[in-house]
Amino acid sequence: MNFQLRIAMDQARAANMPNDNIKRAIDRATGIGASAIENMMFEVYGPEGIAFLIECATDNHNRASGEIRAILNRHGGKLAEAGAVAYLFKHRGLLIFSAAGAEAEELELAAIEAGAEDISQEEDKVFVYTNPKELDQVRRVLVDGGYAAEEMELTWEPTATIQVNAETGDKLIKLSELLEELDDVTHVYSNFDIS
Repeated sequence: MNFQLRIAMDQARAANMPNDNIKRAIDRATGIGASAIENMMFEVYGPEGIAFLIECATDNHNRASGEIRAILNRHGGKLAEAGAVAYLFKHRGLLIFSAAGAEAEELELAAIEAGAEDISQEEDKVFVYTNPKELDQVRRVLVDGGYAAEEMELTWEPTATIQVNAETGDKLIKLSELLEELDDVTHVYSNFDIS
């Protein structure tokens, strides 16, 4: 009944994670036998005023915020107030399929009929964007139509991107990588594009 839990379980199974490990992770997240995991979102301004959203799942708020703050201090970023950055992003469901040519066109039509908000294609990948609440419904309709998604997730897409030069881009990529390496960080989203 919990759609986000189902996504996480499907991703874990796709990565061949044993069922015992999945059960332990669920128990830990619900606080059974340990402290509960808390989902948090940090809003950040990086170098050149680039916006970052950092999703975390942690059992210690102070540790997570301290680690993020330390990286930001060393790399020209700073924490922002709640709402200062989030309005620059749109919360969306994302399904990724492998398809090319006529199959991609048929998939796009099926996705539109299923209720997709937006569709894009890059090489042999088709990206289907949905309302976050309708992600599972769209996925089910497409599975019934014979299309199996390679990936499925809830994501934050920037509503507009900011072009940066290669030097600034390298700094921003380094900052993103350092943040993603933190144990508590689950996703890092930003609105920069390297020209």
